[in-house]
Amino acid sequence: MRESTKCPICGKEGIPNFRKEDVVCPCCNSDLTVYHKIDGLIGTENTNNKTKKYKGLIFFLGILSIFVIGICIWFFILMANNSYKVLALEKEVKCLSDSINSLHQKIVQQDNPIDTTGEDIIDYAPEELYIVKRGDSFCKISKNILGSESRYREIINLNNLNVSTILHEGDTLKIPAK
Repeated sequence: MRESTKCPICGKEGIPNFRKEDVVCPCCNSDLTVYHKIDGLIGTENTNNKTKKYKGLIFFLGILSIFVIGICIWFFILMANNSYKVLALEKEVKCLSDSINSLHQKIVQQDNPIDTTGEDIIDYAPEELYIVKRGDSFCKISKNILGSESRYREIINLNNLNVSTILHEGDTLKIPAK
């Protein structure tokens, strides 16, 4: 027994199934063999089995992709957090290193007592301590405290530093008397 379907062109019902055999519509005289050939190329008869296989594979690959992307994001976040920790530790090490250098300079100064035998006595003027603020430089400190930028060398020499020394917020400097 032949299956009957509806013509996709004119809509007449009762024509043979054009997807399974070559058919010409008796109503509109349309050649429907194209549909049969297209279905043959696509293989609609076998698509259900293939589709089931590929759907499972596509689902598995999708889950695997999501899993891999999740792991990549997790590692990125983990590395980003560690880089911030490393930067904070480097800053803390730099600060501690500056403190150690400052203490070392004080120890060296105490180990070299001033010669009090007579003629080489130098009377140092009293000093003030200054805590470096953000954006400070030797010239700015000299101008604000001593009244002139040209006295910045006195600050550098008094603290046993050089012109290229970078000042950090919180550093303590000796300032000569005005």
